[in-house]
Amino acid sequence: IPSIGGSGSHTFSISQLTGLLGLNSANTYLFFGNSNPGTVFSNFSVVQETPPVITSVTTASGVYGSAFSYQITASGSPTNYAATGLPAGLSLNPASGLISGTLTSHPGTYTINLSASNAGGTGTSTLTLTETPAPLTVSANSASRTYGDANPAFTATFSGFVNGDTAAVISGSPSFSTSATASSSVGSYTVTPGLGTLSAANYSFGPLVNGALTINPAPLSVQADSLSVMYGVALPTLTGTITGIKNSDPISAVYSTTATIGSIVGTYPISLSLVDPNNRLPNYTVTALPGTLTITPAPLAAAITGPQPGYLALVNAPIEFDGSFNKSGIPAYGVSWTFQSATLPAISAAGNVVASDIWTGTVQNSVSFPSAGLYLTSLSVTDSGGHSASANTVGNQSEYVVVIDPTAGSLTGGGWVPVAAGMLPGSPTATGKGHFGLEARYAPESGKLTGHVEFEFNAGNGDDDAHSNVAPVHLHFQATALDWLVVENGRADLKGVGTLAAADDDQHLPPAPPKQYGFFLSAIPGHGHKTPAQLRLFVWDPQTGQTVFDNQANASIIDPLAGQTVLGDGSIEIHHPAADQH
Repeated sequence: IPSIGGSGSHTFSISQLTGLLGLNSANTYLFFGNSNPGTVFSNFSVVQETPPVITSVTTASGVYGSAFSYQITASGSPTNYAATGLPAGLSLNPASGLISGTLTSHPGTYTINLSASNAGGTGTSTLTLTETPAPLTVSANSASRTYGDANPAFTATFSGFVNGDTAAVISGSPSFSTSATASSSVGSYTVTPGLGTLSAANYSFGPLVNGALTINPAPLSVQADSLSVMYGVALPTLTGTITGIKNSDPISAVYSTTATIGSIVGTYPISLSLVDPNNRLPNYTVTALPGTLTITPAPLAAAITGPQPGYLALVNAPIEFDGSFNKSGIPAYGVSWTFQSATLPAISAAGNVVASDIWTGTVQNSVSFPSAGLYLTSLSVTDSGGHSASANTVGNQSEYVVVIDPTAGSLTGGGWVPVAAGMLPGSPTATGKGHFGLEARYAPESGKLTGHVEFEFNAGNGDDDAHSNVAPVHLHFQATALDWLVVENGRADLKGVGTLAAADDDQHLPPAPPKQYGFFLSAIPGHGHKTPAQLRLFVWDPQTGQTVFDNQANASIIDPLAGQTVLGDGSIEIHHPAADQH
């Protein structure tokens, strides 16, 4: 449209409008005419364009690391937008007026200058953007410990990092609190985190998320001691060891066993139970280790208590034998008696146990002997474990019984026996000949034992019997009383008492003391040169037990099994009622 000025009628044409009219005046121009093309326009107005006015809010907020969006709004249909002072991470679309992006700058307050422009000019405004720190969640890590231990050092996990940040941006450490102490019972306890000394340039801390402390049971070991005790002895005090008690908890153990003082040899469990007056055991995992009580065998022992050694009885008369044995603790027990004479087979009898307790058994048997003899007696006991014990003495004397048969026969003899060194303890080097004479028999009518025994030995005084260079020795023994005579199966044993007398011409020995000496004589008749007669003579002091003479020096006092000395000359005869036998 050409420039038009003045008033009046003007003729012009308007083609398609391709831009602004460029009118700067505030006046309004009116055109009048009809609307027919090619003629005159109808009424038409031209209005001048004004600058935009920004109407969007002037304050906004965002969070560090979060997406941010702000739309600039303005009147006047702006055709262009501008913004200065944008924090890092934000940008403006100049055509739409949209500010967007992710905040990467440090939190703070930013002043942003905004503008919107059109053909009429430019409108401005100021936006105050407040950027706040990003929140970090602080989560207390769950932890565990054993009952009675100190609490561990608690830790936390941080979440909510943005912009590729890591925990390296954090300084300081959180604080923690819990109600659990070293004495707290097994269970779960809250661990509460606090800010402590935490700091980070672009972050705040929260929320604070609790964790859990789990207190686990402590291991508690109870070991019963293994012990041993001999059978029949009072049981030992049962003991053991408790390991792992915490916080001085008053837990103790009681030990027990099924064994008693009378329990037989073997092994017995030692069990245990815990005493917990304060109910602290739920805080422990208990390992109970039982022990073993071993009962070991006691020494098996036997003893003969009766009759007294030398008990005298007739053939076929019952003799009561008494004994006892100490138990080993390994039943069953086998008890037996054995009776051994010089010439007859041994006699055995099963022991009759008449009483028994934990420790001992009492044995009592009545035994009769059909044949005369000196019977050495022994008591034996065995257990099922193969242990054995025996006794053959009463006190310190060999146990034997004397079984006589007054009708079995009589004994006579005389001659000499060699006396070797050591047979006379008072003169141990003396040797020579010992002359003897003997006779013993039971009277048929009264049954009384009568007879005599005499033994004489001389050495060192020029006597023909002397074969030693020692000082003169004289021994003269004469029986004064006979106790018993046993005739059995080609052998005779005789016991009695007598006196010692010094020879009238012997000035070297003091007078023999006026007392009785015991003697035991064992005689075996001879049968020609093949079986010569033999004699043992044993004389002793019953008050001191010292030997005066014994031609079997290593034999016991009364020993039917001891040997004899072959006669140097003479004879020994046993006379039986029916006929004499040698």
